[in-house]
Amino acid sequence: MNPSSSASITLDVTEGVAKVTLNRPPLNILTLAMIHQLAEALDTLAQHTWIKAMVLAANGKAFCAGVDVADHTPERTEPMIREFCALFTHLRTLPMPTIAVVQGAALGGGTELAVACDMVLAATSARFGQPEIKLGVFPP
Repeated sequence: MNPSSSASITLDVTEGVAKVTLNRPPLNILTLAMIHQLAEALDTLAQHTWIKAMVLAANGKAFCAGVDVADHTPERTEPMIREFCALFTHLRTLPMPTIAVVQGAALGGGTELAVACDMVLAATSARFGQPEIKLGVFPP
């Protein structure tokens, strides 16, 4: 499988190991478009049962600082939560083990993405948190 990329997600498969990379440094804040691209990458992987494992990684100083605040508007909240929650179904149903490799901040949706994987490898710089609680909202 050849590497494929978009503005914010890359997918590369080498020797049966797929690497999906969040590529919106420095914080890899998720937009609705990025959530769609990540879902497409996971759909692609689900079709290739010969892949032995999937690694979810990120470029930049942080793994993922959550969902873009711009997508927390009344008209975007429901589609954003629906699409974001669908990622967990994709991760849970992949026919291979999933491993999150976390460096720096994994906040809000970033924490949720990491812990949805079968295993988390955390660098000593990794920090996990749910800052949306301070805003009076709960994680999806």
